[in-house]
Amino acid sequence: MIKPRKRFLSTGAIKITIPNYNNEEVAQYHLAKQEAGIIRTLAPTYFRTQRERAAIAPGYRLKSNLEENCIDKDTMGEVYPSLIYNIATFLGRLNHSEECIMYKSMRCGH
Repeated sequence: MIKPRKRFLSTGAIKITIPNYNNEEVAQYHLAKQEAGIIRTLAPTYFRTQRERAAIAPGYRLKSNLEENCIDKDTMGEVYPSLIYNIATFLGRLNHSEECIMYKSMRCGH
């Protein structure tokens, strides 16, 4: 189980550059590579604390954000593949087989 301090550090880090950060609004933010990476790391933290639905939702939103707003190829190349892996893994653990297979088959260039 993830300790509250580690969860606080993860969410606290994103609030340095996005003071009013809200998981529900991830798709609307214009993110730098570091911010996208921090948000990507929040999902496994939620998953390990038995908040499975909370883990997947920001992943979907971050995926949409990157597909719609990301013009930085380095960010897409570094963050997107591991994000897709995280989403597929969480879906597999939740027994959402068809959706899991779809994400596992995705290529980096979507």
